[in-house]
Amino acid sequence: MGVLLVVGFIVVFVTIGYRVANPEANNTNDNILLNNKIIIKPDSLIVDINNEGKKTLITIRNVDQSYDLITLDTARGTILNTFTFYVDGN
Repeated sequence: MGVLLVVGFIVVFVTIGYRVANPEANNTNDNILLNNKIIIKPDSLIVDINNEGKKTLITIRNVDQSYDLITLDTARGTILNTFTFYVDGN
């Protein structure tokens, strides 16, 4: 019985130590709201929103037929980067 108590305490302390050392290892909270603002012009069209775990990709088509690709880190609530792609008219 004493051995089971000792093994139980060891498992508990190892689990606590692992979670303190790796805080994002078991983070399954996908409902974090962004504090940043993404400005989309009224003439633009949201083509696609793709959620890939902790990152979200938003594709926007502008009036001049260019595309904006916005990468969001939903775990931290930040905009990672923004790319603009232009379509060649030829």
